[in-house]
Amino acid sequence: MMVNFTSIKKILERANLEYGGDITFLSPIHEDSLKSFEKGINWDLPDMFRDFYTNETNGLIIGNRRIYSLYDKEQKKTYVENLDRMNDPEKSPWFKGRPHIFNDYVIIGADSETIFCISKKYGIPNPLIYICRNPNSKHGVDLDCLDLDLGGLIETMIRLEYESD
Repeated sequence: MMVNFTSIKKILERANLEYGGDITFLSPIHEDSLKSFEKGINWDLPDMFRDFYTNETNGLIIGNRRIYSLYDKEQKKTYVENLDRMNDPEKSPWFKGRPHIFNDYVIIGADSETIFCISKKYGIPNPLIYICRNPNSKHGVDLDCLDLDLGGLIETMIRLEYESD
């Protein structure tokens, strides 16, 4: 499967041009930081995400919606809400009491109480996004696969933020 890195780049360039003052783009991270994170979750991120974090941006903040960044002591906005914390079963505010979920999914972002994940089950370079609207439910959690990849998720986040304008 061919991964179209150009499409993500174009989405981000267009978003920056149209809404740059309202969207927070964090500086890309070094490959070493990415490898350290991957070692911590015992899994290599798909190619699309590797390119996103090392070449485009270390996460996005669009209103209350975010694609989590990797922890970077040089960037204040990565201190609390970052991939490292969100995917550590002992520190994450998500999937309380269900550490086994972290074996199968990587949390990549959130919109208030709804989280976005990718599955560790498949070695797909540009995987589809899973959504969980009830990550801390006492009655169990539901992860539903969206018909969106990372680019589609970012476009949807932007549309939801600015559709009322």
